[in-house]
Amino acid sequence: MTAPQTTPLPDAPVRNSNASEFISKANTFLGALPDFGTEINTVSTFVNDKVIEAESLKDQASDSADNSAESASQSASSAVLSAASASATVYDPAATYNFPDAVVCTNGGTYRCMGTDISGIDPVTASSADWLPLMVTPVVAVHTADFSPALYIHNFVDTTTASITATLPASPHPGDLVMLIDLAGTFGAQNLTVARNGQNIMGLAEDMVVDVDWAKISMIFLNSTYGWRLI
Repeated sequence: MTAPQTTPLPDAPVRNSNASEFISKANTFLGALPDFGTEINTVSTFVNDKVIEAESLKDQASDSADNSAESASQSASSAVLSAASASATVYDPAATYNFPDAVVCTNGGTYRCMGTDISGIDPVTASSADWLPLMVTPVVAVHTADFSPALYIHNFVDTTTASITATLPASPHPGDLVMLIDLAGTFGAQNLTVARNGQNIMGLAEDMVVDVDWAKISMIFLNSTYGWRLI
């Protein structure tokens, strides 16, 4: 769209003009003002639209840059994971593993050994100090009674008939992750208690009671001071 233009105003009257000339110029000048005001409003609207368009283009460019950066990051991560998967072997509980050995387990996940002389420790249930999941096919477990949640999997908890206690690991390592999910939307009536098992939860030496229906909580262990933190 071509930028709108304004029509120049006629000469304004001046005080030293004679009366008839002053009146004539004044009438002409004042008569041109309404159209001039309309033209000014048109220009103002045009400029405002262009500002909005520029802001939209800026946001699109920013989003495009963010998406490109995220895509590049994902591609790099995929390349690392692909390399790890390519060198991974089927997990053998009788074998001894050292960093950066990678194995494939029965759940379809790929795990990297993070320790030294690791043997007989199932990567699926191990702490992050021993095995770190690189690629894990989503694994779920359903619990209808008190239990100790496995790390890195979706622990669905069914409290339809009774309250349940989930006891956290006694000796967790930084980075260990626990996920707990209300299976039937019954935490409000039949609570889930998360037993701290000697470690703090959110910096407090207290068990945590979950009483919100359909709750889904993820907890990661930081250290002995802060303990398990909700994320």
